[in-house]
Amino acid sequence: MKKFFTLCASLLLSFGAFAQDVDLESFIFTDLEGNEVKDGSTIVVNTVNEEGQMVVPLKAKNMSGEEQAVSMYETIDQMPNGSWQTCAFGNCMILNGTGYSPKNIVAADYNTDIQTEWIPAERGTWEATLQIHIFNITTKKQFGQTVKAAGDEIIAYGPKVTVRFESTKTVNMGSYSSDAYATQGSGLPNYVSGSTTVTIYQEIPAEVLKLFNGATMKQLRVAFALDQSTASKVYIMRRTWDDQIGPVLAETTIESPKKGWNVVDLDEPLTINTSDYAALWLGFTYTQTNSNNGQQYYEECFPLSIYAPGPQEYGMYASGLNNTSYGLNANSIYYLGAANLSVQAVVEGTFMDNAGRLLDYNSIVLRPGEEIESSIILWNQGTETINELSYVVTADGVASDEQTIAVNNGPEFNEFFELSVPFKAASVNGTEKRVFTVTKVNGKPNEIPVAESAGEGLVATTDRTVKKRVAVEEFTGTGCGWCPRGIVGMEMMREAYPDEFVGIAFHQYSNATRDAMYMPEYPNPGLSGAPSCMIDRQATVDPYYGSNEANFGVKDVFDMALQQQPKAGLEVKGEWTDDSTIKATATIESLIDGESYDIEYSLIADSLTGTGNTWAQSNYYYQYTAAQVGSDDLAPFCKGGANGKSTLSNWVFNDVAIATSFNSDGVNQAQKVVNAPDDDTIENTYTLSLPTKAALKKAIKSDKVWVVALLVDSYNGFVINAAKFRMPEYVDPSGIESTERSASDEVVERYSLDGRELPSTQKGLNIVRMADGSVRKVMVK
Repeated sequence: MKKFFTLCASLLLSFGAFAQDVDLESFIFTDLEGNEVKDGSTIVVNTVNEEGQMVVPLKAKNMSGEEQAVSMYETIDQMPNGSWQTCAFGNCMILNGTGYSPKNIVAADYNTDIQTEWIPAERGTWEATLQIHIFNITTKKQFGQTVKAAGDEIIAYGPKVTVRFESTKTVNMGSYSSDAYATQGSGLPNYVSGSTTVTIYQEIPAEVLKLFNGATMKQLRVAFALDQSTASKVYIMRRTWDDQIGPVLAETTIESPKKGWNVVDLDEPLTINTSDYAALWLGFTYTQTNSNNGQQYYEECFPLSIYAPGPQEYGMYASGLNNTSYGLNANSIYYLGAANLSVQAVVEGTFMDNAGRLLDYNSIVLRPGEEIESSIILWNQGTETINELSYVVTADGVASDEQTIAVNNGPEFNEFFELSVPFKAASVNGTEKRVFTVTKVNGKPNEIPVAESAGEGLVATTDRTVKKRVAVEEFTGTGCGWCPRGIVGMEMMREAYPDEFVGIAFHQYSNATRDAMYMPEYPNPGLSGAPSCMIDRQATVDPYYGSNEANFGVKDVFDMALQQQPKAGLEVKGEWTDDSTIKATATIESLIDGESYDIEYSLIADSLTGTGNTWAQSNYYYQYTAAQVGSDDLAPFCKGGANGKSTLSNWVFNDVAIATSFNSDGVNQAQKVVNAPDDDTIENTYTLSLPTKAALKKAIKSDKVWVVALLVDSYNGFVINAAKFRMPEYVDPSGIESTERSASDEVVERYSLDGRELPSTQKGLNIVRMADGSVRKVMVK
């Protein structure tokens, strides 16, 4: 029977090919709101519903006022995968190829959805055609009754529509995807001088490129914070798997760049193939004209738009920099730090719609019975903005009930969001792994496989406590005229928190010809303007004003950092091994079992001073009165103040970084702390050398040197805890003379010859620090 029907259909098609006048008085198509869809129209379907169907949003309407025998001829030869189901005119069937839906007789007022859909096995783009055919009505006797049935003769052809199924969409690919951009311009004040053409690049790493594999780049777009007077070239480059910068894959020119987004077509579309490269670089040239006032931001000359839509940033690079003061060569490419530069590729491809992934989160310490809100990073890998999320929590293999939360102002496609979720202490002390798995996005099943959607971390429940100290790393330099306020802020924190403050002033604003304390090896945590500082590598603030321009407002930020519960305790000691090297020993007490940490060591020096230009601190405050500045703390540096001069000679500097465990290539040489137990302490050692530069070496006093250790979270780079230790004065063993102390003198500290602090006197030479601050050598027999 089936073969007979197929044969008849073929013959009828041949007959109809001679002439197909369209009968619009008998039947029409409408959209779901009742608006007519004209014969010959093309409609686009790009949505997959919860049942995995791409439903054709059409209705069929009887216009004749009489009963009609109808079917729909459906051309689906291009269907790339999946299955096709049609329920047109009241009966359903699966079509495996081009053919008719079941014929049926419908009422005079028939006006119903055609209920036809493609059920894709995987995404694709193709076209189907649907046309209503009207048949004759036949009658026959059945059990003594006259029964009507649809005949085999086509008496009219209704309208035809083309349905284009598109799972391809056009999206923006960059370090973020939205149309937002920064209206406050940024630039590279320390790297260029005068009017310079610079090429700057935003890296798109391999993990992000996976979302775009197979997609086609058609355009590039760049946003500027200012109009540009010269043409800007836009590039796509690649980084190969062996970390080589590959050739330019495509380039084009924006003739008259304007403020806001500038869009330009590629001469030829470019298909993304992630097997060919480890990363893509989107870059462009721009012209920067530096100001002479030392400011980092200057709206008239700094045009870069650097935008921060969320907690994730990728590498930014630049070439064409040529400033001998900073050792820069115009032929090299330099890493500038992590940022979200406003440069994107416009790409077309197949993407998921509702897809959320949680990243592994920072380990957490809780007190018994405690419940807190903490953050976990949500990565939107679907084209729909995430407004609602459902998840389950698995703790040591036991899953919770599904929980659903609203996501206010959630992330757009390929953007990140800091999601606040509850963490409750376990019923017993110990460390457990907790896994957060996304089950639904916007009320629909998560399109990311379960194994790829989950974020995990360690949660420790403990009643133990450890001492917390706060690291304050300041970017400064003698050539920075606004840095006196940084000097003031650091001194005030040091005085307010004599034990908790671990300050490191790294001089990188000026080069060695201007700053005797210049130290390029110190690992700048991401600061570019001076003065500025990072507190525990979490908050970037002004070292005096803080984040809200308040007088000594940095204290509020410091206090918040001090209240954080550290995951581990940290102490550090130092021993002189000779007159120029110090062995540092850190003791780590982890509250989380099996956690690993990075550890960094530094030497800092107090009371550094010298003569000449390289020791002279610039001061811009001398131009203003204390009333204009509005700060009593800064008044001494203002007009009429004790230090109200443009240049401060013979200044005494404290907390200055003079050595680090990082080498000149930026690699930390200290051994990582791996799998720290929660029931014992472990030790970590590293030997640091004093600087050899004559001017700086001469200024260092051995009893003004501190050993600093920073315990760093391997996951996010935050400083977990910090410690410092003041070294005793170095004593040359070859020059020891026996001395005796008066019984009336008070000894406050006692050290061995190698610098170890002693709990009590021991036979042989003792180095003692007296209450008046003096240091003596005492031979105990």
